[in-house]
Amino acid sequence: GIVWVNYNSMGFLDLAMRSLNAIASLDYRDFSLIVVDNGSSDGSYEAIRDHVKDLGIDVKIIRLDHNVGFTGGNNIGYLAMPSDAQYFVAINNDAIVVRDSLKRLIGYAESGRGVAAVQGVLLDLDSGVVDTVGCFMNELLISIHPLSGEPLEKALKALPMAVTYVNGAYMVVKREAIERCVGETPFPWHGFLYVDDNFLGLRLWGCGYRSISIPILAGYHRRGSTSGRGALATYYSIRSWVAMSRISNSRYRDIIPIIALSTAIRRGFRKRSNIASRAIRDGLKLGEKMLEEIGSLDIYRSPIILMDPIEVLTSLAMLKHI
Repeated sequence: GIVWVNYNSMGFLDLAMRSLNAIASLDYRDFSLIVVDNGSSDGSYEAIRDHVKDLGIDVKIIRLDHNVGFTGGNNIGYLAMPSDAQYFVAINNDAIVVRDSLKRLIGYAESGRGVAAVQGVLLDLDSGVVDTVGCFMNELLISIHPLSGEPLEKALKALPMAVTYVNGAYMVVKREAIERCVGETPFPWHGFLYVDDNFLGLRLWGCGYRSISIPILAGYHRRGSTSGRGALATYYSIRSWVAMSRISNSRYRDIIPIIALSTAIRRGFRKRSNIASRAIRDGLKLGEKMLEEIGSLDIYRSPIILMDPIEVLTSLAMLKHI
């Protein structure tokens, strides 16, 4: 089942429509599309509802009365998938998939031993360079995008590659792996933003499955179309970072909240210091709640980047951006 979540997309409605058209044009036809609208109030729900009627594919539309975030929207879409669906496919409303991509991604997942999650190369829609081939995390739980900004040819030569997690902009995940390793839904309900694909990847590795990026062009992506880069994005990025530290067994879990604050200061968020401090406080609370509800994450069963303690402490003392 393909889950496509929308929230107030009138500002990029043409891109959202192109995303839906590309899904309808996939040459892998054995899928159903679940469109989840996160309580949009700008008219985009109505526009998308009318548009999907003419796509000629199996579409289920779910409209929520309020915004439950990326995690909640995808969880609701996941629960609405047909009972016989073997894969959870998340596609962002600002991503345009390549026609043969889903067939090739599922083909690799079927043939790859122990593979639970797979993605291809996503190019930046505007520049044409690599947006993401999946992500690594280091011991500070900071995500690193290998090959980001590089040409497609370089990425294709470097793949396939095991990654800490596949990117939620366009990922394919085996349903049986989600049920075995996570539970009834792929993401934590309380995550809202940014406690999603990273959490899922760590959980899958901890359960003995692999996440792989393969050498195919999967699509194009314009990052941040919905979440933006303002105060709200700042709040949720810091909140999720701190929450993830609480449920992880990272050697540096106890100093991550301090590093989060110092990084926010270094990035020029002084005028948003109240946002950063609130995000850290809320992240600590969220982490404790997640720890009670879903347990801890063993990050060392995943392909992560190890960090020298002296490097971490020096960076913290100097308030350097890591």
